[in-house]
Amino acid sequence: SPRLIPSSASPSTPRSPRATASPCAARPRPSPHNPPPARPREARAPPAQENGGPAVALAPDAVWHVGSVGAPLPCTEVKLVDVPALGYVTNASFPSASAVAHQAEGALFGPLDPALAGRPGPRGEICLRGPNVMMRYLNDDGATAAAVDAAGWLHTGDIGEWNPDGTLTVLDRADNMVRLGPRRALVSLERVEEVMQCSRFVTQCWAHAAPGGAFLVAVIVPDHAAVAALCEQVGDVPAGASLRAACAHASVQTHIQQDILECARARGLEAHEFPRGIYVESGVLLDAAAPEGGPPLAFSVENGCLTPSLKLRRRALLARYRQQVDAFYERLS
Repeated sequence: SPRLIPSSASPSTPRSPRATASPCAARPRPSPHNPPPARPREARAPPAQENGGPAVALAPDAVWHVGSVGAPLPCTEVKLVDVPALGYVTNASFPSASAVAHQAEGALFGPLDPALAGRPGPRGEICLRGPNVMMRYLNDDGATAAAVDAAGWLHTGDIGEWNPDGTLTVLDRADNMVRLGPRRALVSLERVEEVMQCSRFVTQCWAHAAPGGAFLVAVIVPDHAAVAALCEQVGDVPAGASLRAACAHASVQTHIQQDILECARARGLEAHEFPRGIYVESGVLLDAAAPEGGPPLAFSVENGCLTPSLKLRRRALLARYRQQVDAFYERLS
């Protein structure tokens, strides 16, 4: 039976480690020579790039909890650096138990936990240094200078938090965080995209906020089968209409946006986190190779919208949809 199940790349949900552990724990054969397996642990190398070696942190059983990537390995130095533009600073403390004080900083510190009130809550960009961390990019001095500082610290671009037990939690990517509106509410673009993709009509999603903007806009790639079924249900879409024509139909767009809104509400998305403008991409669905057996994709590695690890290239997507984004901000501002 497996004793250790490491995971890497994107953070897992609370359900994932437990679901993975269940079938393993169901088949132990305890004996003096074959003790019961230890509960599986999660380990994620904090950098979201291919530069952290096999691992830089691991959670021992004594401090294991879902959401943490564990404590740094002995060979790895980890520090957090202030990102004041996003409100992440290393000298921060958890808000007091006062509901008013917590509400003012709740976007940064999450649900109120009286046990943590007033305790240090250092947060910032995760920086790494050690023999298991990359030294440089091959033949690319510009990229190396942007990632590794003069003291040898690799700036990962991930936002992290030290927990009271000495473990580290990865919160998000710095370039996925934006502040909106006069109150400068902090919003995770990645979370908004994940919630929107819970809709049966959405296969891909990109959310965007203009610098200093008061609201989000988004581009979604619709699910072929779901849109086709919706057209039959709506009844006022002309028979044989193309996907582009169907997605441009007012009633279809209304149903899609309503379904996305219901998913957002069910998953706790705040009103200011929901995009005011949603563009349904239906004209370029076939310009990229789709995974075998899967739906055609508008965002792909081939057309430059995704990285090789299938993360969104936000600058490339903005360049591609600049006209639609500008139109939304001009019309809705």
